[in-house]
Amino acid sequence: MSSQKSSKIILIEFKFLTEEKEDVEDLCKKGLADLGYCLNELKGKLSKKIDGQVEKFEEQFFNKPPDPEEAAEKAIADALEADKDDDVEAVGKKEKWAKKLYREIVLLTHPDKTAAIPIPQIATKLLKFYNIAVDAYASNDFPELLYVGNELDLEVPEDKVQEYIGPKIKTLSEEIGKKKATFPYQWETMPEDKRGTILENYLKSIGYIFDKEVIEEVVEKVKRIKRKPGTRPVNYIRQRLKSQ
Repeated sequence: MSSQKSSKIILIEFKFLTEEKEDVEDLCKKGLADLGYCLNELKGKLSKKIDGQVEKFEEQFFNKPPDPEEAAEKAIADALEADKDDDVEAVGKKEKWAKKLYREIVLLTHPDKTAAIPIPQIATKLLKFYNIAVDAYASNDFPELLYVGNELDLEVPEDKVQEYIGPKIKTLSEEIGKKKATFPYQWETMPEDKRGTILENYLKSIGYIFDKEVIEEVVEKVKRIKRKPGTRPVNYIRQRLKSQ
């Protein structure tokens, strides 16, 4: 296979995975909001068969204190970000091909250039590409920069496609797989008639017992709210639901 053909395949696969990741993240957000509303409705409707469930439920899903390990990880991440900010010189060193490609992208997508475009869909798409390119160039995220350049039919260096985008494909696939394994994603993509049973089993697996009729009633109520024009479930969850 020629280098040029191989690069095109890599770019096509990267585009597909990038778009799939956006779709999956959107479904996760919708599922999380929907589950949050269900849990808020279920609060206080726990079965009386087990003492202390209401307090435990409230604490786990709505008033959970910060996890010490999560706090430590955030502190480390913040420190690394501070190091990045201090190392301006390193970030400022751009490869020539990246500078050239970035300038070409900005010339085509800068809001001053696209403001007069009469078709909103095209103007919005170009603005999206502009924002991606600006962030990518600032952080040396070369796969994203190459992706935008290719989408705009600009000439992108094949060797850089092989070097930067090739390894990124595996990472993207793994990220998508992890998100698809989460309960919010599974909830949003499962058949509506199975949600009551799935939610009941999920809550039972983490120690909560509800009457089946209560679960079905809440799921049906949320379904009606989602279908009401101009209304959507509110995300009440402060803890990210984990996969089953």
